[in-house]
Formats: sequence, C-alpha cells, structure tokens
Amino acid sequence: MAGYGMPAAGYPPQCSYPSAACSPPPYYPPYPPPQPDQTYYHGAAAGGNRHRTFFQCLILCATTIFVVMSIISFIFWIVFRPQLPDFSVTDVTVSGFNFSGNELSANWDVNVTAFNGNKKLRVNYDFNKAAIYYEGEVLAVTSLPPFYQDTQTTTTIPVHLATASTFLSDFISNQLKSSRSNGEASFDIQLRFSLQFKSGKWTTRWRTLRILCENVEIDWTTSGSNPAVGRLKSADRDSGCIAGHKEDKISDPNAS
Repeated sequence: MAGYGMPAAGYPPQCSYPSAACSPPPYYPPYPPPQPDQTYYHGAAAGGNRHRTFFQCLILCATTIFVVMSIISFIFWIVFRPQLPDFSVTDVTVSGFNFSGNELSANWDVNVTAFNGNKKLRVNYDFNKAAIYYEGEVLAVTSLPPFYQDTQTTTTIPVHLATASTFLSDFISNQLKSSRSNGEASFDIQLRFSLQFKSGKWTTRWRTLRILCENVEIDWTTSGSNPAVGRLKSADRDSGCIAGHKEDKISDPNAS
C-alpha cells in the first residue's frame, strides 16, 4: 500500500524528453481587431480632396480675372487718359414763385452745359437726375433723359423742375421769404449721372458722378416789368460746378 502523501503511480506522468505527453499546450494568438472600412474612408478623403481642389481652382480663376481686368483698366487709363467733363450753369429762370403759408410753388428752367475735353473718348450719360436745394432742403427733383456726347464737344442740358406746394420748415420758409423780398436768393443745383467712357469697342464700367453747383444767385430786381420772374445773376453766369464721385441719394420732397 502506497504511503500517505506519496503520488499515485502514474501521476503525474513521468516521461523522458522529448515526449508528446509532456509537450506544452498549443498557443493560439488572439484574433486581431476588426479593420476599418478602407473603401469608405478612402472615398471620403477623395471627396474632400475634390472639394478642396474645386475651391482652389475657383479662387485662382477669380484672382486671375481680377488681375487681368486691372491690367486692362491700367492700359486703358494710360492710353486714353479719361478726364471728367466740365459742367457749368449758364442760365436760370424762376417763374410762379409763390408762398402759401409755408408751402412753396415755383417753376425752374435751368441750362447746364457739359464740356467733354477728351480727345479720344466719347461719353454716355444715363439714369440722370437733377434737384434744386435751398439751405439743404430739397425744393424740386426731376429725371433727365439719357444722352451721348462726342469728343471735345459742348452739350447744353435743359433742366425743368417744378416745386408744387412743397412744405418748408418755419425757419427755412421765413429766410427764403426775406431773401425773396430783398430781390436776391441763392440756391444749390445738384445733378447726378451714370457715366461711361467709350472709344470704339473699348468701354469703361458705369460710374456715378455727382455735380454740385453751389450758391447760384437768382435776382428778381432785373426782370423789368415782370418782377415775379427771377433770373440768374449776371455776375454768376457760366458759374462752374464741382464734380465728384460721392453717390448721394436725391429724394423727391413730394414723394409719399
């Protein structure tokens, strides 16, 4: 009988090396983690690259067009040297000048001359407006028809404006009444054009031009037998006007 604590015969197996019974258990490596869908990610990356390439091409094309147009404009300016036309007020007649309380009614007939001094450039005028002011308040507004001006020519622009029961503030009304009773009053005339230079197939972009003729003096004392009619003061004839590019909105005082 085997002694207590002695291993039973045959356990654990006693074997000499090498023996299959004494070989370690086989080793199986763990399964690798699942790989991402390469097709999906590659497709997304390809789509992002396409969008990035599209925007890069768009920016490049816009930059190229801008540079080319700038070069063309610079060459146009060097070759033709465009100059703004000169404007002046040559005649003004005011009739029907009448106050009813603070409401003014009057008719204004104004002649403005424009001289195009460019030797190679003609001028197109469009979207034209004219207005007359007194101390900053609009008295009348009108639209003018488009017209065309050849090189080195003078064009007379007839302007008719009507002040139809236009309400003025107490201060402006009293001041204008006082000036009228003294026989003289000064007004401002403003014109606004959309202007384009042209030479053959070459044209510039339309640009807004504002013409301001300040302190145009009207005299009611030289009208002879008809003192109700005011005329441009003789000393102010052919008064020059200031041309600029500030685009001011001309509003109709009678518009609702």
